[in-house]
Amino acid sequence: MGDDFIFDSYFSAVYGLIQKENHAQLSWLNPQIAFWLIAAVLLLLAFIIVESRIEKSMMDLSLFKNKNFVGSIIVAFALGSGVYAMQIFITSMMENALSYAAFETGLCQVPMTIWSLILGPVAGYLTNKFSNRRTIAINLLVGAVGLLLFANAMTTQLSYQELILPLILLGVSNGLVNPLLNNAALADAKPDEIGMVSGLVNVFMQLGTSFGVVILGLSQSRTYDNHLHTFFNSFDVHLPSIEKIQNQ
Repeated sequence: MGDDFIFDSYFSAVYGLIQKENHAQLSWLNPQIAFWLIAAVLLLLAFIIVESRIEKSMMDLSLFKNKNFVGSIIVAFALGSGVYAMQIFITSMMENALSYAAFETGLCQVPMTIWSLILGPVAGYLTNKFSNRRTIAINLLVGAVGLLLFANAMTTQLSYQELILPLILLGVSNGLVNPLLNNAALADAKPDEIGMVSGLVNVFMQLGTSFGVVILGLSQSRTYDNHLHTFFNSFDVHLPSIEKIQNQ
């Protein structure tokens, strides 16, 4: 029964955010949006209550007392909502704004994706020299710088050359953080918890990707609307209202 609650909660949260994205003019308190978000919270609470009262639970809630596990799933969620969600928009931008073909888009993303193949052994070496916590924190900062550079490059005069450095930074961040997440999460896990801990880290990364795509889409829609309103407001033209046009 617990799995029904958590899946329904996830669906309600994402659907509520999509409703906001598709109807940017509506308030967050509008029933069309608020209903789904409130339902998501209530279903999540129901899941926690059910899981805490049954003997063989789908998710061992005592894991959330482990600071290494909690830190790892937060990082996994951040990596999914930042790097992986951003990659979807990068693909769309290259194909639509830069007019690249699908094959060209794939080649242009090699500066980001290649690091996952190269940096696996380097990540292992770094963990022997430094703590997982420090290595992950530093490389998350590298990814944050990459995202800021992406945001700064988003102009009407965008060129691929401006994207190379941000792509490299995001790729390095992902290539070094991702291999360390399971090691960090499993640091204090019991032998019978290893499978659940590893699975939950991947689940939170996927959750982060889903929420990241919706949030970035919402931000994109809002920015587009703001630019559109600013553009039309810059013209000192008094257009007739729709009612006047219909009466003519």
